[in-house]
Amino acid sequence: IGYGEVHPLTTAGRVVAMGVATTGMASLFYLFTTTMEFMVNAQLRGRFGKRRMQSRIDMLTGHFIVAGLGRVGRQAASELHEAKVPFVALDTDIRAVDQAIERGEFGLYGDATTEESLKRAGIERAKGLIVTTESDATNLFVIMSARQLNPKLFIVSRAGDEATVGKLLRAGADRAMSPYAT
Repeated sequence: IGYGEVHPLTTAGRVVAMGVATTGMASLFYLFTTTMEFMVNAQLRGRFGKRRMQSRIDMLTGHFIVAGLGRVGRQAASELHEAKVPFVALDTDIRAVDQAIERGEFGLYGDATTEESLKRAGIERAKGLIVTTESDATNLFVIMSARQLNPKLFIVSRAGDEATVGKLLRAGADRAMSPYAT
């Protein structure tokens, strides 16, 4: 299609050429529109999904919080999920949080050492906290922050080293255990 045809076309040939051109342009616009719609929906779903998740978490009471979704945290979350005990999974790894949400669990992206993240998870209304991060120092800090925000909270912590169990208990954990020693 241009200023003229390379070979003279009949009327039927011109109709076919116009049909091909129109179909091609319509397909291009449809592809562009569909792509833009998908991108906009993904953005809106992400924003509204987070807001909806937070509003559902805000309604929870007497729930547990699982801080850290590593190997031990995923196992704890799995057992709570199977027992149909409400809990909020809190982790700094967005992929782990997304996987928890895909399994139908409440998931929040955040650092459990900050009071803001613990409050977003509903620490004031929670029944218990399971701290399973890889670092004993992080676990210690989470326990101290959580105990300050909710003195009645039942706290269980993972200890990377058996020697750390006593320190975690003194920091405010009700139970501390080393999965390696167990």
